[in-house]
Amino acid sequence: MRIRKAVLPVAGLGTRVLPATKAIPKELLPVVDRPVIQYVVDEAIEAGIEHIVFVTGRGKGAIEDYFDHAYELEAQLKAKNKTGILAEVEASRLPAGSASFVRQQAPLAVRYAMDAINRGLDMPLGQALAHEAALFGLATATEDMREGTR
Repeated sequence: MRIRKAVLPVAGLGTRVLPATKAIPKELLPVVDRPVIQYVVDEAIEAGIEHIVFVTGRGKGAIEDYFDHAYELEAQLKAKNKTGILAEVEASRLPAGSASFVRQQAPLAVRYAMDAINRGLDMPLGQALAHEAALFGLATATEDMREGTR
């Protein structure tokens, strides 16, 4: 059975990168010119994942906003004929229906998030940890997703 859904547990407090994570979710910290979560999502899609479930927590609404339409920004970029930047902004948006955001009520271990999601699914599931991908290389997470080991 092919893995079509992936869970990204992004509810953590980011204590290893304080004080930056007091204001910005760790998943949105930039690596070169994009947030780390964008790299993880791109790798998941490249590995054949069709639907991504983000398990978020308090203060992580910016992650959902990042993958949504930015109407005002896109209109301004279009009006100023900044087509290159506009294309990058549009490329960061996930297709309608390809993502779900579930809020974890307390900052618990990753296994609690995975258990909650697994109870509602009847299919194999891929998992990618954004901080793991950032620290240890994106290729590992992608290879594991393709092999179905996450």
